[in-house]
Amino acid sequence: MNKLKYLLLLLALTFPYEKWSSIFLILFFIIQITTFYKNKGFKNISNNDFNFPIVLLFLTTLIFMKLRIPLGNWDRDLSLLLVPISFYGVKITEKDIILILKYYIYLLALLISYALINEYILQYIYKDYLNLWKLNEHYHNNSLLYFIHSISERLDFHHIYLSYFLFFGFISGHQLIQTESLKSKFERILISFLIISFLIFTILSLSRMAIFCFLLYFLFIMLRHFLKQNKRPKLLFVLIILSSVFAFCQLKPFAKKMNNLDKDPRILLFQQAFSVSKEKLFFGYGSKRGGEVFLKKQKLDGAKNIYNNPHNQYLDYLLKGGIFMALSFLIIIYLLLVQYVKNKNKLGLIFIVFFLIQCFTEALLERYRGILFFAIFTTIFYQTKKKKNSI
Repeated sequence: MNKLKYLLLLLALTFPYEKWSSIFLILFFIIQITTFYKNKGFKNISNNDFNFPIVLLFLTTLIFMKLRIPLGNWDRDLSLLLVPISFYGVKITEKDIILILKYYIYLLALLISYALINEYILQYIYKDYLNLWKLNEHYHNNSLLYFIHSISERLDFHHIYLSYFLFFGFISGHQLIQTESLKSKFERILISFLIISFLIFTILSLSRMAIFCFLLYFLFIMLRHFLKQNKRPKLLFVLIILSSVFAFCQLKPFAKKMNNLDKDPRILLFQQAFSVSKEKLFFGYGSKRGGEVFLKKQKLDGAKNIYNNPHNQYLDYLLKGGIFMALSFLIIIYLLLVQYVKNKNKLGLIFIVFFLIQCFTEALLERYRGILFFAIFTTIFYQTKKKKNSI
């Protein structure tokens, strides 16, 4: 039964089309609640079963941001409630974690494979399927880079989110291999191949923050190996680092993007979001009104491209929920970190740290994919007590 449940949960996270994704999540929720009732019964629920920080995130989001809009606009945030409720009274074992991470990696690989094949067929059949503006202006007629970037948008999967999904898929695979959690030699080879593919795909997607996170993670691994009994890192990951550096040197579009950081539209978005936030500093504008005020500010400043959020999770909370919402988010993150440290949950700590880094350049909790991603893995790691040498 666990295999089916976790497969449904991760299909909800990785399935290409968002509407189908929500169906998988509801099925998982029904199975989990039914199983919980059979095994424990609702009469025996204790206070410890309701000890989930992200339920607090759901509540504070409603109080500070969503109570000012119709009920129908709360749907995406319900994942912050449904996912932890599904795990009430459930203790996740080391075996469960290994199964979840393997499913996640395999489903990501299937997602990428399907997306590539789908894009290739449609571009081959329909000549007008190309977005010529992006191909010519944004990618300088580099068909490969355009191809890699465009596939995620066709599948209701923003490329920034996909890049971070792949980054965490890489980390998950590396931890499984490093901790020798995979007993089958075939699985070790397969997952090694898949995570290297995730790395290459991310490099070609030119997602700067995801690539930065890869480099930061590699430095962490190198430092950890050298400090721990002077052991050298495995040859596989030395080769990955060297190939990555070589790839960066060869990718002119990436170098150009890095050189133009000061002209990145996100910098202006950050300034505009902070500027309008000052007028409603404590409680913000609310979810809907905040977006409208932010759009108006961009139009007044004569922006060529208009965005409905500042592409920064901290500023997005400040704009729409004020200081109280931003502080609530940071307190909830602190509670998660305390639990992960207490349970010696290394992978949970890595997940949350890199999630926070990504939040500087993207409002990851603004879209359904980001909310569900955050809800699933923070809950799973929160419910897992780790051993010293476990993943």
